[in-house]
Amino acid sequence: MKVLFLEDVEGVAHGGDVKEVKRGFAKNYLLPKNIAVLATKSSLERIPKLKVEADKNRIQRLNDMKELASEIDGMRVNLPMRSGPTGKLYGSVTNNMIASELTALCSKDIERKMIILPESIRQLGIFDIDLNLHQEVQAKISLLVHPEDITAEEFEESLSKEQTEDETPEEPNETNVDSEDIAAENEGTSAENDENQEAVEEN
Repeated sequence: MKVLFLEDVEGVAHGGDVKEVKRGFAKNYLLPKNIAVLATKSSLERIPKLKVEADKNRIQRLNDMKELASEIDGMRVNLPMRSGPTGKLYGSVTNNMIASELTALCSKDIERKMIILPESIRQLGIFDIDLNLHQEVQAKISLLVHPEDITAEEFEESLSKEQTEDETPEEPNETNVDSEDIAAENEGTSAENDENQEAVEEN
């Protein structure tokens, strides 16, 4: 079925394009949502105007996404999750969860498809999350996954304490050091006594 696209459809067509699409895709999605119309003689006359409008909308969307990126890039998002004593989550963090929390913090809706999760998050902790807001616009946020029964601030403080403890160097064992020094000193004294004894015997 040949249709005229009234607006951009990512990965499919730009506004003003005429394309052959599957009948089901057209009847169940494109036509009911007024994203495209049947490519008739009268509708084809709208192509020049549609292309101009599509270009304007494309530029506006790019600017909107750039503005959104400047707003959320580097933002910290707190996500409370049920977890066990070892920090393992009951379930996993999803794109929808992150998008929902992020939308509540910024001025625009964040779509789940913008969130890039290279692997499943099933543990408490802090994670860097990439966002693909537009083909030309990316951003990065920090995601803090914390237990439901404590605040994000309390959990972050506990993580800092654990890190500090791990980085604190162990103090040398003074007893062992002293013992080694004494042993070395005794060996030196013993060797000196042996030399003196040999000298006496020679005389």
